[in-house]
Amino acid sequence: MVNDFCMDLLNSTGELEFDAKRCVQCGAVVDPVILHNRQLRQDMLTIRSVPRPVANNFEAKGLY
Repeated sequence: MVNDFCMDLLNSTGELEFDAKRCVQCGAVVDPVILHNRQLRQDMLTIRSVPRPVANNFEAKGLY
């Protein structure tokens, strides 16, 4: 990954220039917004993967 200086001409907030990292092998670009969105997605996947308690209607019966 190398540091790269990018311009976003479609951004309507006025920020046209930003620093990012670019992979010299595949060309993938990573910036702080991309990293933030990836973290949010990972957090959501972690929350969804936690098993929920299941109601158990089974009533244990002792041996008589």
